[in-house]
Amino acid sequence: MKLRKYWDVLVITVLGVFIHILPFFFYGRDSLGYDGGFYRRYIIEHTNFLHSVPGLGSEAIVPKITFDILNFLHLPTNVILYGSFIALYSLTGIMLFVVLSKYASRQVALFALVFWVLSPVQYFGYWCVLYKNIYGIMLLLIVALLIEKRSAWMYLGAGLIACTHQTTSVVFLMSLAVFAVINKKYRREAVFMFCIASSILVAFRAQSIGADLVTLPQASFLSWHQYLILSAPILGLSAIGIYPFLKAMRFNFLSAFSLVAIIYPISHLPFYQRIFLFSDLALILMASYGATLLVGEDLAKRLAPDKNLGKIFLASFLIGMSLMLTYKVSTLRAMVSVGQLVELEKIDLVMPKGSYILTTSQLTPWVEGFSHMHVIAPTLLYDHHTKAEWTEYWNATRLTERTSFLDSFPKPLYAFLPHNQQDIFMPKECTLKLTTYISVYTCQ
Repeated sequence: MKLRKYWDVLVITVLGVFIHILPFFFYGRDSLGYDGGFYRRYIIEHTNFLHSVPGLGSEAIVPKITFDILNFLHLPTNVILYGSFIALYSLTGIMLFVVLSKYASRQVALFALVFWVLSPVQYFGYWCVLYKNIYGIMLLLIVALLIEKRSAWMYLGAGLIACTHQTTSVVFLMSLAVFAVINKKYRREAVFMFCIASSILVAFRAQSIGADLVTLPQASFLSWHQYLILSAPILGLSAIGIYPFLKAMRFNFLSAFSLVAIIYPISHLPFYQRIFLFSDLALILMASYGATLLVGEDLAKRLAPDKNLGKIFLASFLIGMSLMLTYKVSTLRAMVSVGQLVELEKIDLVMPKGSYILTTSQLTPWVEGFSHMHVIAPTLLYDHHTKAEWTEYWNATRLTERTSFLDSFPKPLYAFLPHNQQDIFMPKECTLKLTTYISVYTCQ
């Protein structure tokens, strides 16, 4: 009987799973995008519990524990990574439904779940394998529910967010600050959670806080132009739902979160591109109220005799979201070709484990994910040079200038580079090719 009561939630969730597995049917087993390689590296190494992997972040304790537990099942790497990621997306959608069922109504919650599944912005985050982001969003929603129930477990939730993802932690802390201002009733709890999460975050980032303040971090995700295009349908619904949302939620944690998630990228604060995932969630919250308003009887009476006009508007917004999602599913392909995957699998065969290998920024996560090497990526990993120094090196014409730059890296130095960039990264006079993509630096 209980399962029958939630048949609609089950159907929408299954639709979401189907959408997320489509790339594997269309484009192969490694069809997702950028960040997956860093998580893949953690899974394939599993040398010890909570071991360190470049690019994964020291604060990612909760995702690492998840991978460590799944590794005990001896499942294939792709099943652990992509299977758990799809499960996370599904659980986050279900959590969104549960939270809004408590905060608002079942109808609002159902609409929010539909928008979550159809969101082209969230799909792009999925394609980029922003694992920690989605884990953080799920935990944030759980904490929102615990706050509403005034459960002491919310303090544990605050600590778990800080042990999952730095960007989510910053959004969470800012949301708590706003929440403490607008809601006297929960001020003490908000301050306590703020102290817990901020203390953990500072402990993780103590060594890099100075560098972060000097060089404000930036992120690659969506530009403002791309985000606005993908969000056009949900923006329309959000505009309709913003007033009923604020009226219902004006003193709640979700309203504080939504305010932060929208103002943060508008203010172009550090890493604002990755905040678009949170902004999209805020728009989904507002849009769910807008959709409920459009199908409500009050609006139908006002629009009589055109009482179905609201439903027609809603249908047009849903069609718009579906078209945007279809476009992203059909255009986002694997970042590496089958030939490159074959070359990636040769890395561990042609060089000693733990060697240093130079590659492009785009190929960095893939080389990380398919090898046991120390990956050197310009300005990103195992590299102390600035972008200006790299540009000067790439433009250098004299062999002595180029070898002097490469001499700063550990030896032996290998490289994994596509044909059109091999001479740019390494002078051909100092290169011995081992495979189509792999070479070793010989001027040492």
